[in-house]
Parts: sequence; structure tokens; C-alpha cells
Amino acid sequence: MKDKQLVAVDLGFGYIKLFSDIASFKIPSVVGEGNTITFKGFKENKSLDDRLNDLHVKINDKEWFIGNLAIKQESGMFVYDENRLNKEETRAALLSLLALINDHYGEDFPYVLLTGLPISHYRNESLTNSYKKDLLGSHLVTLLDKDNPITRKVIIEQVKVLPQGVGAFFSMLLNVDGSFKQGIKKGNYAIIDQGYRTLDYAVFNSELDFIDKRSGTKEKDLGIKDLLNELLVKIQQKFNEEAYELNEIDMLSVLENRYIVINGKKIVLDTQIEQLYQKQANKIINSLAPIWGRFNFNTIYLAGGIANHLEKHLKRYIKSDNIVVAQGEYDSQFANAEGFLRYGKNALMSAKEE
Repeated sequence: MKDKQLVAVDLGFGYIKLFSDIASFKIPSVVGEGNTITFKGFKENKSLDDRLNDLHVKINDKEWFIGNLAIKQESGMFVYDENRLNKEETRAALLSLLALINDHYGEDFPYVLLTGLPISHYRNESLTNSYKKDLLGSHLVTLLDKDNPITRKVIIEQVKVLPQGVGAFFSMLLNVDGSFKQGIKKGNYAIIDQGYRTLDYAVFNSELDFIDKRSGTKEKDLGIKDLLNELLVKIQQKFNEEAYELNEIDMLSVLENRYIVINGKKIVLDTQIEQLYQKQANKIINSLAPIWGRFNFNTIYLAGGIANHLEKHLKRYIKSDNIVVAQGEYDSQFANAEGFLRYGKNALMSAKEE
């Protein structure tokens, strides 16, 4: 019998991040209805990265474009409403990634899936249970990215859902094998996880208990999506182009690359973007101050795609030398997924000891 594979998936509003011992990658959280592509050009998908960029699948007789292919074929939409984990599109994306791993290794692994929900949604028991029910069991996924379609069986034997954001803490608390790191200081710990549409925040005490009343999700005006909207307004004002429009996918690229091309000319936006990061840090402080008071924590961990950019600005408002970007082995965007995986390994270790 094949060994179970632990796989952690952070189904973010902007990107889906998958982390495991056998494969780790991210794709845009964009899914669209698929169709036959008449001409595939000169590409021959051989590597895992190539196949991720052209992920075309069929599940239950319905075709899907996943991630980058949905963007390229202009058929995709972000999957980011409250019930996104129950959406058919999100299920298609997750099963497609697992099927691709199976095909890459030539084995249909049985999976233990670890993933997260925004803390406010995690408290919704019916949402969590519905998510588990939709994913548990055996699923057939046909990969259509090559000339000869290949059908793989995706077996999910167990699903563990955790509060979003706490994975970032686990990535700093636990070693790669799931054991506790040496020299962990006693004290309160806080996590700030900047998501695409949400800001998750959490507190653990010195005994590593989750403090529920000081943890939660902020959704109004605190997501990266809101920052993108402000950046678009700045672009329109600077170039006097009120009609100049970019979709969210384009704006994510502008934010990451820190420039925009207008009429063939590259325009650097470092100043405008740094101003927005500073404003975002200020909004975070003002939002959390009524809940956290003086921010008197042993360490504050930052996670999310812009954590590195927020760090220096948050330090201007918080008198603490212990604001740390949760990096894990990869970067801050993978911190939640990596922490989920380490938590799963720790749980397995504990079960064996009992």
C-alpha cells in the first residue's frame, strides 16, 4: 500500500499555495470553464512548471482552465467569496493540482489534506464540514494539457481544516519534521496575515493556547484588493487617464513588478507603491489597536504576499524589535501552507507516541 502523503494547501484569495515534501508551488486563484484549444503553438509541456502554466482538466465531464491558463485564455475569474471552499471552481483547482502531482510521479497517492479558512469563516462549522465532505473520497481527474489525455485518481483520505494565519506561526514554531524548535521563549505571540481580501490576526499565550477573543478576521478595506484599487486610482490621476482600466490580475502584476507600461513606455511606481504600503500599515494598526492595546507581544509574526513590504512600516508604529516576517523554508506567501504541513507532521508524531 502506498504511503499517505501529507499536503498543505493555502487557498488564498489571490494565489493558491501548495506545500508538501514531494512538490511545492503556487498558482493564481483563477479558474474558468475550459474548452478545446484549437492550436497549442510550439510548446511541449514536459516539466512540472510547464504543466502548471497550461493546466487544463476534465472533472465529471466538465472542462476547466486552472490558474495561469485561465488567465491566458481570458476565461477565468477569481474565486474569493465567503463560500469559496464549497465552490465547484475551487474544488476543481485543488483536485487538479493533486492529479498533476500524481501524474508527475506516476502514482495515485492517498492524501491527507491540511488547509485553512479565514478565522471568522473557520468558526462557521457548517462551512467547514461542507468543505471536508466535498473533498473526501476518490475523484477522477483527466489531465488535458498533453496530446494524449491522462486520467488520474485523486484519493483524499482525511481533511484537516485550521484557522488561517496560525500556519504562519507554526512555520516558525516547528521544525521541518514537525518537532518543536529549541529555545522557544515564553510569552504571548501575535500573527498578522495579510490576505487578498482579508486580514487575519491571531494571538497565542505563553502556553501556546489560541486566544479566541483576540483573534479574528478583518474584511473591510484591509485586503490587498483594496490596496490595488487605490493604486489604480493613483495611476489614473497621475496620467490623467480616467478611462484607463486594468483588471485585478493586471493590477497584481503591477504591484509585484512596481511598474506599468503605458503606450509602450515603462513607468516606475516605487514611490506610489511605498506610500500605499505605509498607509496599509497604518490602517492595520488602527484596526487592531482596540483589540490588542499596546501590541505588547513577545513576537509579532507577519505573513502574506506583502509581509516583507509591511514590516518596516509597521515598525514605525509599534515599538518592538520583534516584528518578524514568517518565512519558513520558502517565503512569506508560503508561510501558512508550510506551517499547516509541519502541524500535520507534529500531529502524526503525537499519535505514534500515544
